[in-house]
Amino acid sequence: MAGCAYLNSHDIALLKQVFDEMCASNKTVPDSPAAAHLAKALVVAFEDGIQDKAGLLAAAITDQRAA
Repeated sequence: MAGCAYLNSHDIALLKQVFDEMCASNKTVPDSPAAAHLAKALVVAFEDGIQDKAGLLAAAITDQRAA
């Protein structure tokens, strides 16, 4: 997907799964500013070529630590 201007349904499902898991594990309300930051970080990581669940989870954890 790197370089593409769109996400397909599989991509969105994967991102949503990681987003939901991260929100649940951190007790983050899905419509909060922290969740919006997480969503953006996941999409950026995905666009940078991290397109598997484990990699996205690791990127989200790294982003949280840096914030």
